[in-house]
Amino acid sequence: MEFVLGGDFPTWIPVLMESSNALNAVAGKLWNFGQVALGLGFVIFVHELGHFLAAKFFGVKCEKFYVGFDVPISIGPIKLPRTLGKFQWGETEYGIGIVPLGGYVKMLGQDDDPRNAQAEAERIRTGASEGTVVEPSRPALDPRSYPAKPVYARMIIISAGVIMNLLFAVIFAGVAFMYGVPYSPSVLGSVVGGDPGWQEGLKQGDHVIQIGRMTKPDENLHFRELIGLVATSGLNDPKALVPVKLERDGEVKEFAVQGTAKHSRGSGIIQLGIGPATIAKVDSEAPFAPFSFLSKAKVDLQPGDRLLGINGEKLPVDPTTNEIPGYLLTREFQKRFRESVELAVERQVNGQAKTHVVTLPPTPLKSVGLGFRPTPVTAIAKGSIAEKGGVQVGDRIAAIDGEAVSDGWALPLKLAQLGKEKNVVVSFDRPNPESGKEPTRIDITVEKFEPSFDSIAEVAGQLTLKSVGVAFGLETEISSIDPQSAAGQAGLKAGDQLLKIQFSPTDEIKEQFLKFGSKVPDSVIVDESFTPVNFCEVLQHLPDQMKVRVYYKRDDMVKEQDVVIYEVPDQSWYTRGISMSPMMRNHRAKDFGSALVLGYGETKRRLWDVVDFLRMLVTGKVPIQFLGGPVRIVQAASSQAAEGVPAFLLFLTLLSANLAVINFLPIPALDGGHMMFLAAEAVRGKPVDENWQIRLTMAGVLGLLCLMAFVIINDIVQIIR
Repeated sequence: MEFVLGGDFPTWIPVLMESSNALNAVAGKLWNFGQVALGLGFVIFVHELGHFLAAKFFGVKCEKFYVGFDVPISIGPIKLPRTLGKFQWGETEYGIGIVPLGGYVKMLGQDDDPRNAQAEAERIRTGASEGTVVEPSRPALDPRSYPAKPVYARMIIISAGVIMNLLFAVIFAGVAFMYGVPYSPSVLGSVVGGDPGWQEGLKQGDHVIQIGRMTKPDENLHFRELIGLVATSGLNDPKALVPVKLERDGEVKEFAVQGTAKHSRGSGIIQLGIGPATIAKVDSEAPFAPFSFLSKAKVDLQPGDRLLGINGEKLPVDPTTNEIPGYLLTREFQKRFRESVELAVERQVNGQAKTHVVTLPPTPLKSVGLGFRPTPVTAIAKGSIAEKGGVQVGDRIAAIDGEAVSDGWALPLKLAQLGKEKNVVVSFDRPNPESGKEPTRIDITVEKFEPSFDSIAEVAGQLTLKSVGVAFGLETEISSIDPQSAAGQAGLKAGDQLLKIQFSPTDEIKEQFLKFGSKVPDSVIVDESFTPVNFCEVLQHLPDQMKVRVYYKRDDMVKEQDVVIYEVPDQSWYTRGISMSPMMRNHRAKDFGSALVLGYGETKRRLWDVVDFLRMLVTGKVPIQFLGGPVRIVQAASSQAAEGVPAFLLFLTLLSANLAVINFLPIPALDGGHMMFLAAEAVRGKPVDENWQIRLTMAGVLGLLCLMAFVIINDIVQIIR
């Protein structure tokens, strides 16, 4: 908050308003973190409550019940309090420990700190009544101590925490479904050109109902779940085909798609090259992408406007959402990418729907004056005219209607322009295996078509000739120069090799992108991740007249030169830059019984997710840096809390399942380790030697502390990255 002393009324009112907005934002963050603290604390409380109630049922004295650990912490001469609060009720001390990494129930005769185990064992022997023997093989023990109870009772006490977590996981999810869970459905809004999904024939509007290891279709499959199932399948076997079942135009179709990791920035995560659907409604944050041409043209669109149709034709409404899918609007824009269009807009004014028409001009293509030759074909779509015509991966696009191709970036736009007017011949050259011989020419005739374009990946981007069914990249060697551009006048030449791009955004440009939830890259190497395709695509989102520095190689020397982004006369880009809202559905149970059934299903899925992750971690299929600790748990929980109560409850379901599985691993000091000792005692007819229990527990504690230190450091490193 900024305090202004003095000044007249108009001067300080805006400052106070800004401070008020900042306070509201801070209050919102604090509320989210408050929810997170309560939610995570409740999950721990439920776990410990299970132990506590079971212990009480079997007559075990519970001396402490803590959420968090009340360990002594000193920073130099300063000693921190061990608790945030505590009170005594009956024979039990209840409190909240200063270290929020778990909780515990301290039972008579049981202590997870190996240093106290021996003293605790002596304490219950000393306090035992003379002649009291619970089992023949045991010495006299205090009858209210934990070790005095039969094995089956101790097993129930130890497992009760996990059982409570699973029970409440079902309840959390059930309440979420009673409330109604908003989610992004597994409807495809985009298919990335050249990627596996594109090659296999997945299309915009397809509704995926089963994928990966799913055993039955699910009409309410979340898009986020879909992505996770693909990633899991890829971690298990990166080369395995991912089974996909989807609904298209009322029919069920099945595919088998091999994913790719080229978009994962080195993480190895497998993707299919698909994106979620949007609706034809202007996004609530901002109507346009930063520095879009429509924003500069001051087109009358506002957040929340519904886009009903183009040039007097209404678009069909999806009955499941009662909204127009965004991809239908996108198709209409692409058909008319070189034309101005009349867009029918519905806007809420004082609670009433008002309709008006706005004119959207075509979006000028942006460039820095550099052209790049297309690479050989990298992928071919199944069933396309290219496949039917015998085109193969490795062939090179040579000519359009007999005119040689020199600039691959403009190629899809040129073909779309020609194909709207007439049949077009696309020529490919296939290298001849015999040295010195001319390549083999293959001609494909593309019949007249409506322009349509595929999405470009943000990483490892490719272009496509969608009507032909081929994907290709751009060479890093500059093939042509616009002589009127800054690049041409600065002396760049065809044959120069592009090496690196350095963007120079002003503070204003950076701020605009941050408002949109994005940022302008500073300096990038041109390689397999950031291709010349990505460079040309990024230019479409930057303001004209912005400077860009290019580093290039000529005659084995590295040179650099500033170039300027400009709008190319008489050429149009195929996107309009309108930010559309995500497609959302609401999964709500009909009654409480249905909600519990859905909650059980959700808990079961999350349990298997945790088990599967641990299995892949142990077998080395998942990098250890994928492990998330308390920092990322809080970060994820805060993100889910910001999405609303149902999303947060589903996160608590996942966390409860996670806690249940992890706690029951056979590691000394965890519940699973205690069960391991109890199972051995049940088989042998006598307890495991106390000294061995202490040594193994000490090893388990040290191992857990090392693991905790690793995941916390890993959390911080990954967040910084």
